[in-house]
Amino acid sequence: MTESWLQREQTERYKDFEMLESLEGFCKLSPKQKQVIKMSLYLEDRISRSEPRKYKTSHTSRADAFCHGAVFLLENGMTTEQSIEEMDAQGMSNSEITTTIETSFAQGNYIDNEIPDRKEVSNFIEKTGFPCVVIISFRNKPDEKILLHSCVALGKNKDGEIMIWEKVGRNSAYRLIRLKDLFQDYGPKNHLWGTRKIEVEENEE
Repeated sequence: MTESWLQREQTERYKDFEMLESLEGFCKLSPKQKQVIKMSLYLEDRISRSEPRKYKTSHTSRADAFCHGAVFLLENGMTTEQSIEEMDAQGMSNSEITTTIETSFAQGNYIDNEIPDRKEVSNFIEKTGFPCVVIISFRNKPDEKILLHSCVALGKNKDGEIMIWEKVGRNSAYRLIRLKDLFQDYGPKNHLWGTRKIEVEENEE
């Protein structure tokens, strides 16, 4: 019997999920964090269907998120809203809140070489350990970094390639890609590549 389009979609998605479960870093995430990543890929499947008007909620959810926000939510969950409320109660403006979040978010260890090759970036990520946040910035001033992009390195696939989960940007896709695909987008250029360990919820039932 011929597979339906929905069965084919499910088959491909389950292959992605199976690959995710084989990644060292993904296995260290909390159940909620794993679900965030899996649901983001399911969201993309719904949006790519032939009748997208049926999936307005999926389109709205994707449109509202951007790369840093997706990683921030993965790390902080519902505590994100609480932290913003606390800053708002202190009388901070929207721009001050954004700056505070981004300044904290972009903290990490950076490669000294501002034009690293892919092997150098790969080794740097592995040294940090999986899972980790990958931060791509550029230097606006000697002491100031401007955040360009962020994503999560989840581990190596069966071919030894580092797999990355990212939200490309507002109104753009969630993706599970290889580091070499990410490097095609952001390097080698005059960019700063940094990493930090991801915040993983401990002892979650």
